[in-house]
Amino acid sequence: MITRFTLLVFILFCGNLAAHPTNTPPFFGKNSWYNTTVGKHFGGFEAPGDFDGDPEKKRFAAAKSVSRGRILFLNYSAYDSAYADKFQKLIAAYFPACTLSTFSEGSAEDLSAQLEGVQIVAVPYPSSGRSEVLRAYGKVLQGFVQKGGHVLFTGTHDAGVIQDYGLLELEKGYYCNDMQIQAIVPDHPMVSGMPTEFLVSDFAYPLDVSDTAFVSLAEIGGFPVLGYKQSGLGKVVYLGLEYYYAKQATTMQIAIQTMGWLLSTCNPESDRPVRRVEEVYRTGGSVRYDLKIYPNPYMTKATLDLDLSQAAYVSVQMTEETGRSVINITSPRQLQNGFYHFDLPNVAPGVYFLQINIDDKKVVRKVVKSAAQ
Repeated sequence: MITRFTLLVFILFCGNLAAHPTNTPPFFGKNSWYNTTVGKHFGGFEAPGDFDGDPEKKRFAAAKSVSRGRILFLNYSAYDSAYADKFQKLIAAYFPACTLSTFSEGSAEDLSAQLEGVQIVAVPYPSSGRSEVLRAYGKVLQGFVQKGGHVLFTGTHDAGVIQDYGLLELEKGYYCNDMQIQAIVPDHPMVSGMPTEFLVSDFAYPLDVSDTAFVSLAEIGGFPVLGYKQSGLGKVVYLGLEYYYAKQATTMQIAIQTMGWLLSTCNPESDRPVRRVEEVYRTGGSVRYDLKIYPNPYMTKATLDLDLSQAAYVSVQMTEETGRSVINITSPRQLQNGFYHFDLPNVAPGVYFLQINIDDKKVVRKVVKSAAQ
């Protein structure tokens, strides 16, 4: 008599064969339901209950001690609870200063309400859910990103779910196993410390992306497996790797670096109404002036325009979020009434502040520098 366990093992074995057709390379094979969380369980591997014993964790000790933020895990479309739970445990272990929450079901209005104060939404292994619900959630997330929030999609064999969310334009997705990954932008924080080419130990999920705003950071066979796009003040990130087990040290490191990068670039005003790409500020007082910063965010070059109604002492300084000075755009000097044009420098990607002193008034404006495409 065939037991239920024997039947389940047989089904998993057949599914694994379907995921790796013998007559075609798995990279170009049909999308498979195969899931290595299930596969490793039946293959005799056990995921660690926590990550405190992971030696790789030490290299991130400094980063995790200062990384703070609120992260929402959108688990409505997750493949299964195992992936969602393990990813959440991974982030909790490496970033204990962060506040984590979960959203598994509800209306688009419920999701919008839960986003208050959140900087990052993580969508682990999205591969299920009704299209109309996904599209409704996607509209909420689009507004969230425009205002400065970040959305992180992890890899999936069902790229149609990402299409339903509508945050990335793509043609299709693939799966592959034991394939070589090429870092296209090796100095980016997501892949920092990785060799130019490295192998993955488990499945990877490259995408055929048609979104012209998408920046590919690492590829398999010319298809992006890591990358992001800037949308408004926030980012939509794709991380097409598996990273849930201690033996997956390389891909786990990339996952942690990705989350650390997003936390370091969080927009503290993500829960406020979005401003236009071209910002204009008019203030009163003894000296009337107009300020215009554009584009914002910018990739290589931005401009600060200053229109003075009368003579004034003016200085402009760019600082990091910590307050450390980056560059003096103009030292204190008297300017006559009229129009002045200042170029902002091509600094490293991140969040900066312009401190503009006009006589006895101090104006501070945030500027976001994105990575160049």
